[in-house]
Amino acid sequence: MMMAAAVIGVDSCPMGGFNPEAVAEVLQIDRSNVEVALLLALGYRTGPQPPRHRLPMAALVQYREGPR
Repeated sequence: MMMAAAVIGVDSCPMGGFNPEAVAEVLQIDRSNVEVALLLALGYRTGPQPPRHRLPMAALVQYREGPR
């Protein structure tokens, strides 16, 4: 769903850490058949996308030789 949204220019953001029981109650979902696993916000940003600040792979990964 997120990829499809991106293709048509819609931004998305998955959300975890919510109360599934409360969400099911608000949305009137019958929890005997399904479970709320994820919430997904969809919309359009109001400004340009900010630049990404990613560390280089060498700053995150160390290669070590194991015991021989």
